[in-house]
Amino acid sequence: MRNTLLSLLLVGLSLVASVLLLEYGLRVLYFQPWQERNIVGNPDHRMTPAYHDNVNRDGIRAEHEAEAFTDAGFNVLFLGDSFTYGWRVLQGKTLPAQFEKQAHAAGHTSLHAVNFGWVSSSPLLSGRLLRDIGAKYRPDLVVLTVDMTDIFDDRLYRNILERRYGFRLGHYLPAITQLLSLANQSAWQSEWLARLAFGVPGRHFFIVERPLAETLPYFDELMANVDAIHAYCRDELRVPFVLFVLPRHFQFNPREAPDNWERDQYPLDGPYLLEPFRYFAGVAAQKPYPVIALLDDFRQAGQYPLTFRDDPHLNEQGNAFAAGRMLLHLQQRGLLPE
Repeated sequence: MRNTLLSLLLVGLSLVASVLLLEYGLRVLYFQPWQERNIVGNPDHRMTPAYHDNVNRDGIRAEHEAEAFTDAGFNVLFLGDSFTYGWRVLQGKTLPAQFEKQAHAAGHTSLHAVNFGWVSSSPLLSGRLLRDIGAKYRPDLVVLTVDMTDIFDDRLYRNILERRYGFRLGHYLPAITQLLSLANQSAWQSEWLARLAFGVPGRHFFIVERPLAETLPYFDELMANVDAIHAYCRDELRVPFVLFVLPRHFQFNPREAPDNWERDQYPLDGPYLLEPFRYFAGVAAQKPYPVIALLDDFRQAGQYPLTFRDDPHLNEQGNAFAAGRMLLHLQQRGLLPE
């Protein structure tokens, strides 16, 4: 009996040591920089100048610090994820940067665009960032760009922030928990595991694979977070707010991104591909702020390619096109300075 208990104790200690070693190894070797990539322990995962040479002191992808944006100019804050941030494009070629350039060419010479986007953000996190530092940038207009992954991400980040489901225990082993979550999203896509451990659907792009009747609660949750941003802009910043909905390439031109690394995560056709835009069209008339879907703009672009060949993000031409269409929509609504 004593030998059996000793053996069980050794096995238990070995298991604990292995788990701790795996957790440490993931932090040091895989999730680097851990300070930013620790999404389970730090859901905001904002950028810092310690690891990025293209951000200012606030972790904003801007060439200037907050004090450079004064009341003398017309400052537009762009909230969003990697599409707003400008994944794989140079500093001056991002959507906000090209928006500013095109605005100046159109005569809005006092306009300054501020890029508040960062990779894997969502409306929930964008609202938290806006409340923390938005006022420092003296905004005159706040724009939020919603991407097709935001519906999933908003639910995931809320569960992490509130330590729901497996994140209650996963908080103590964040690297292992995060690895399991990412593996399930990209490879296993187990509905059972996703719902039990993380409280989300098994597939990242579930909103284009199911009828709106099934996904409606997820959209409503996202819109509640968007409404909160609008309320903050109205009551605290006292500036207008606009929501833009950006389509993915498979919704406007399935020929785009033919070697896309995530092409197995969504269909290129099907009956539910445009369900998100049906939802936003339905709520647009109910909101006190503009809800502008860019689906038709991209469908009628007449330009190709607008994305990278091996990645779904907008390339330089795609960012310029999106910026131009957003500029036109804002001009038509009289939201930009003369």
